[in-house]
Amino acid sequence: MVGIGSFAIPKSKTRTIRITVIDKKTNKPVDSAQLIMQTIINDLDVKITNNYTDRSGKCRISIDNNPAHHVKIGAFKKGLIGYFDGRFINLDRSFGDLTDTIKELTLFLTSDLMNHTNFWKMRAPRYDIDTLINLLRTNKYPDRSSLPLMSWEDIPRLLSIGNSIIAINHFPDRKSVV
Repeated sequence: MVGIGSFAIPKSKTRTIRITVIDKKTNKPVDSAQLIMQTIINDLDVKITNNYTDRSGKCRISIDNNPAHHVKIGAFKKGLIGYFDGRFINLDRSFGDLTDTIKELTLFLTSDLMNHTNFWKMRAPRYDIDTLINLLRTNKYPDRSSLPLMSWEDIPRLLSIGNSIIAINHFPDRKSVV
């Protein structure tokens, strides 16, 4: 313990975590991926640290092993996007929490720029616009936590409905979607 005045502050130890960044489409390591680490200290202060992966997609990061710290890390690289994977609680696999039990962490980016679009196409409900509006107007939309999938082709019909004087008072709850 380190003492400051009459207060005792626990001395924390640092530990090293090995981070690997992989392109999920090619299954190859990502060279020079930027790793942004955000440390929240005692729920008040935020410290941001930047690191980069080497040619093998790896980087070692030292963090303060203090239980009062919450550490989150994200991988970024121009031309790549975070990889969405519905099998995990944290949908975007380019981010991870550095808990006190983690010694190694693999983050995934992807060069498949359609990954997000295809992910939502497989999961989001799709309705023709007239059916969707009818479900909303009659408060029969089945899942209040899910926004429906829409496309550019839906815009003309949505604009024509915008001129209607019939109000829509029931809609998916955006708070539960985020």
